[in-house]
Amino acid sequence: MIIKGKAKELLEDSINNALLAVEIYNKPRLENRIKSYIVHMNIAWTKAFHAYFHKTIGQKYFYKDSSGKYLRIDGEKKTWELKTCMDKYKKLNKSVYANNMFFIKLRNKIEHSYLNCTDLEIKIFGECQSLLYNYENFIIENFGKEYAVNVSLPFSLQFSELRNEKSYRSSKMLLSKEMSKINDFIDKFRDNLSNDIYATQEYSIKLVQIPIVSNTNKSDLAIQFLNWDKLSDEEKQEVERLTALIKTKTVIKSISNADKMLPGTINIKVREKYPKFNMNLHSYLTYIFSIKPSKKLESNKDPFDTNTKYCYYDQTHKDYQYTNEWLEFILKLFEEERLSIEEIKKLYKNKEKLEIQEYE
Repeated sequence: MIIKGKAKELLEDSINNALLAVEIYNKPRLENRIKSYIVHMNIAWTKAFHAYFHKTIGQKYFYKDSSGKYLRIDGEKKTWELKTCMDKYKKLNKSVYANNMFFIKLRNKIEHSYLNCTDLEIKIFGECQSLLYNYENFIIENFGKEYAVNVSLPFSLQFSELRNEKSYRSSKMLLSKEMSKINDFIDKFRDNLSNDIYATQEYSIKLVQIPIVSNTNKSDLAIQFLNWDKLSDEEKQEVERLTALIKTKTVIKSISNADKMLPGTINIKVREKYPKFNMNLHSYLTYIFSIKPSKKLESNKDPFDTNTKYCYYDQTHKDYQYTNEWLEFILKLFEEERLSIEEIKKLYKNKEKLEIQEYE
């Protein structure tokens, strides 16, 4: 496929950013490499879309105002950002779309933070690998195999196992106050995905390293990949059996809406002990303790930005579901007389917030 002019320039810029992202990611001693990887892959995807649009629709991937004039930033025409590109493209499958949305939101969380995100690498390795695979598939599909970049993407060498001390330190870091919001976002995003999307390789690559100790052909590759979609049922069962043998920890993915309560249910249960409680007070408490975004005061916030210990956003029904821990928290709050009804009203009126950890 022949690509010329501006489209070729954009495509080459895209590929260069993808290569730089991988080069940075594969430097084991580089701190905060995950931030740079996400930023450069975001740019690579955006430039790839711009190259595609330039090739197919010309210069229509720029924003215009109501009068038809181009919007500009520092004198440059404002182009569609990545999410708009994905929406305009309309051909990404749901898993690829979800993977990109994960990194768009994660980038917004960590790009301007001062956190050392090294400890997140293990947690989101699967999503990182899928982001790269999906990108190359997009390039091949829209520009041809001659633009494939796989020949330039070496695998990062891995130690056979993580040292116990480092593994323990990473786990503690993920639970620390500084990292809790990032960690909570990742868990929340995954929990709100359907199993059909979460289980796909396009959303997150699941890799299991199994050293082969039996006799092998000397011409065999050192690394071999199995295409899950092409495996027979018997072969899939065998892979799952081997995976089960290797697992050292069982991860339970919460089932949507299981044991969750609507605001009305919370209200009824609290009123059984405290008759003056009502739906307004419940709404005030969710704002004061940052349990969920307030429609009235924080309408621009991400609806998924909840404290998942107490609340989840149900994307299907576009409402919030509350956990039993939240009900117990409210009951304890009144039982111990930590806050009065008047104090709650005053805090909400003044748009003041409290640290929930101090009341737990």
